[in-house]
Amino acid sequence: METYIKVSREELNNELIKKIISLLSGVKNPEITIRIRDNSEGDYSEILDESIKQFERGEIISFTMEELINYSKSSE
Repeated sequence: METYIKVSREELNNELIKKIISLLSGVKNPEITIRIRDNSEGDYSEILDESIKQFERGEIISFTMEELINYSKSSE
């Protein structure tokens, strides 16, 4: 199973995080990727180049499922 969820800044809240967590209740080994993109910035190749540079600089944030659950609980 692979699911893409696109939301606006206004839709991103604790309630959405709780719903995503509930979707994962039956998944044994979930992997979650969160991508933030400013749609007003340049063309795709410019955005891709900047993403690669961010990766090379180590500007990556990743969560295990347990860390995400703990983070969402601490944000309530």
